[in-house]
Amino acid sequence: YNQTNNVFENFTVYMANYNAAGASRANIPGVVFGQQTGSSCVSAMCLASTNGNNTFNNILLQVNNSANGYAPIEINGPLAASDLSTTTINGLMFLNGAYTAVMNFGSNFNYATHTCADLKSLAASSTNCTNADPQFVAASPTYWNSLPSFNLRLQNSSPAVHAGTPVGAAVYDGLGNPLANPPSIGAYEVSGSSATSPCDINGD
Repeated sequence: YNQTNNVFENFTVYMANYNAAGASRANIPGVVFGQQTGSSCVSAMCLASTNGNNTFNNILLQVNNSANGYAPIEINGPLAASDLSTTTINGLMFLNGAYTAVMNFGSNFNYATHTCADLKSLAASSTNCTNADPQFVAASPTYWNSLPSFNLRLQNSSPAVHAGTPVGAAVYDGLGNPLANPPSIGAYEVSGSSATSPCDINGD
């Protein structure tokens, strides 16, 4: 229950930006975490008021936001730029429309925005942070109410293929096939591999 010393790794997020009723939901982040508040903030780490010492490995986020929307990763808390000096970011790919921010942080959603170039200079380590089309086999916001239409495997030409970090990565994919080293960012399944079927929408 601490907002520091966490590891986020080896997953894919695709945001269609629709709710269950089919209403458009603009500016939705892919991942949000923040400082515990009130009676839930009792540990020494929480009381230290920091969001540092977190690690992000092999994450692929496609967030369909406007130019003034949220970033794929939102950190809501008293995170200062200096806190990123203890944060590690290896193998992070995102696509966020015309908005090039990959990570925003601040208190009460009053965010300071940061691009891959910013993270390169601010973070303890930042490698393979890329703003590019992940080239999923089949993905579209229009599939929000037809989940079987999604195929979040990567095309062979995807820039996320073999662009991740082996640190913390699994040895096999969800179907038992050995992974390349370095692995693909986020979505391990690659079109044309020996896998007989993609992972389903729940990641099973």
